[in-house]
Amino acid sequence: MEKVIVYGLGQRWMESQKYIESNYEIIGYSDANIAKRMNYKNKFINKEDIGKYLFDFIIVTSYLNILEIRKELCSILSIDEKKVKSIYEILCDEYCPEYKGKRNTSITDAGLWPSFCMIAANNLNIFNTFRSNPVTLFTCEHFEEQWDKKMIETIEREYGIVFSDEEWELFLENDRVGGAIKKSYRFNNIVRKANCTTIRYVRILQQLCKLYNNMLRVEKIVEIGGGVWRAMSYNYAVLSN
Repeated sequence: MEKVIVYGLGQRWMESQKYIESNYEIIGYSDANIAKRMNYKNKFINKEDIGKYLFDFIIVTSYLNILEIRKELCSILSIDEKKVKSIYEILCDEYCPEYKGKRNTSITDAGLWPSFCMIAANNLNIFNTFRSNPVTLFTCEHFEEQWDKKMIETIEREYGIVFSDEEWELFLENDRVGGAIKKSYRFNNIVRKANCTTIRYVRILQQLCKLYNNMLRVEKIVEIGGGVWRAMSYNYAVLSN
């Protein structure tokens, strides 16, 4: 059984405690709030002292701050990132074991993203805020704001395909779930709130419309994301053979 140190002793630890205790040998517990040591007696470890122990990896139970915590622990302890695993990655092995050890080919099937998506799909509380989670922002919204503006210009000026106000309202329904972070953009001379990823989906939809002369069929598209599929479904009777 692999030896681990649990970092983060709040609500998320309580939710995953049974699974972790059943599948790993816990040699110690740690938290930024040292006041929590009273519940773990001699097994509580100050984060600066974690490096004094022999362990296979650290399990970080936080859903919100995993990227910052991982960076901090690796810096303090001078350890490789592979020695710090998120609860997303741990629970993904339970929900979807066929992905364990799978070769990564892009940012969306590497690191935390696949695990986080699996957890969000099985946990309504996480799903309700997944689009504002740091993991989502790092993976899907890592480009600078200037790219948002360029995408708007592309949508307005290129391809000869212009979407109506009604269509834009339908596209923006994509931002009504998951706690999406929205900014003000001007579409058809009307300022609306939108998420930059949704804007990218609309641009991709335009490119597909141009490529297939507005005759979109599922078998012609190798891979599309859920947001693009939603945008397509508002405008076309999508066929599948």
